[in-house]
Amino acid sequence: MKSIYKDFWHETRGRFDRLPVWLPGTSIALGDVGLAEPNGWVPLTSLRDLGIPFTAGPVGTAVDYAYNSSDGAEVSVGATIDGGLASTAPARGNAELRFRFCRAAAFALMASAVRVHRLNSIAEIDAKILMAYRRGSWPPRWTVVTEIAIGGPVIVVVSGSANCAASVDLGASMTDGTVNLARAGVGLGFGYQRNVAASFVSRDAAPVLWRGRYLRTRLLRSATIDNRGDVPTVTGPRDDNAVVRELEMPDDLELADR
Repeated sequence: MKSIYKDFWHETRGRFDRLPVWLPGTSIALGDVGLAEPNGWVPLTSLRDLGIPFTAGPVGTAVDYAYNSSDGAEVSVGATIDGGLASTAPARGNAELRFRFCRAAAFALMASAVRVHRLNSIAEIDAKILMAYRRGSWPPRWTVVTEIAIGGPVIVVVSGSANCAASVDLGASMTDGTVNLARAGVGLGFGYQRNVAASFVSRDAAPVLWRGRYLRTRLLRSATIDNRGDVPTVTGPRDDNAVVRELEMPDDLELADR
């Protein structure tokens, strides 16, 4: 599972420039503070509980997400069938999405009306994190959620092997041979799953992707705010040995306290 988690994380990061919510369906919110672990997000506290105030910026425009791994995932459209030979009523069917995967950690992600929520004044939050670290109240590897993309309905399927398949009944009839996830009915849900590593389906809005920042100690380096190569905005004593960075890969956290 750890290898699948890392591969899924890397591909999602490369495609969306954001991190996947792991496990899919996990509750995660702006200002949450916790640990991003292979077994899932572990909430520990929040900026507010730590006495670090924050505000959220304007919510982004709603957009639809639809992505599947180009080298390992295939998505097709079909229909489920209600009724049968013994029924005198005509057969009726809902739209159905069918997923097939030819490698582990390949995935499909579909989400309707996704809006991005962000924290304001990241530099100020970074500076307060460093102050909390100096007081001994912010350990390395703690991560703060600074951005979250929320939408729905949502479908996420992550393959556990090269022989993985799943189907999702959209709970609504197909219109003109096309599928509109936004029109999914109350019956939205998985029909079958085979060798699936992780999956999630929701008709309601749910967290899909996120960004976060973490504190990493570094020897012989002053405390700085590191914004992907930007000029540091805050400096501290040379013996602080800490930096606040955007979380990009799982290995970042493994090196956080070295």
